[in-house]
Amino acid sequence: MASAVHKPDNTKEIAEYMEYLSKEYFSKIFPNSIISIENKPKTGKQGGHIVMIRSSEANSTDTTIKKFYVKPQDQFVIPSTSSLSLTSKLADVEELFIYKLLSNINKAPSAHFYINQNKPDCLLIATADGNSVSYEKFFTAACYPAAHIEAYFTVEDIILIRVLEVRLCLQDVSSNTDNYGWLNPSKKMFIIDFSINENVTMKSKPPLAANMLTDKIHEHGHILICKLISKFNQAERNMKVAFAYRAVESVIDSFADAISTNS
Repeated sequence: MASAVHKPDNTKEIAEYMEYLSKEYFSKIFPNSIISIENKPKTGKQGGHIVMIRSSEANSTDTTIKKFYVKPQDQFVIPSTSSLSLTSKLADVEELFIYKLLSNINKAPSAHFYINQNKPDCLLIATADGNSVSYEKFFTAACYPAAHIEAYFTVEDIILIRVLEVRLCLQDVSSNTDNYGWLNPSKKMFIIDFSINENVTMKSKPPLAANMLTDKIHEHGHILICKLISKFNQAERNMKVAFAYRAVESVIDSFADAISTNS
């Protein structure tokens, strides 16, 4: 997928256009609410913004209703022109499928996709700010002993997250301790953020043997995850990984069938 390309002096105009689309979309979902736009702490290569939905009631004790992180899909390219004239390619349906799949199995935040209804020139992806705690935030802030990781992450949860990452061609999950953690109060393993591997697709990815999957679990994984998994011998790891892989394949097939049935 190609990254958005535009002239530096056109950046503000593009940002304002995306903010307009977000306000228009969320005002329909949350009528009679106050919708504001904030800057992301880290914009990354895709840019984007934060949408804050607040209650308009004066006596409301909790003014913030929802918070969404918004980014443009990379597949939509902005040509280098002096005026704002966006030219879209086909949307990356596989990426949208992955967002909805992970949300459907409660392993990633819920996602919204929206465009300009009159001129489909920019597709935006908004992910809800769930009640999640990242591995990095908790263990760094609390100075928690690394040995206590098992009190929060089971081996099965860790393997499932890593298998999802490998099978769905995700990047920057298990190797980035800001991008995974758990949901409160359930303490279930959760993918907070991810990016899509641009060099491979789900369709082109052949099934992996159990031992190959186990190797993938270790590849690019955080050192504490690797240490935890290494407590099991090769046969035990292969069995756990194979079980998780079958479960993921079943979920993918079921979700794809459900979409086909409802389309």
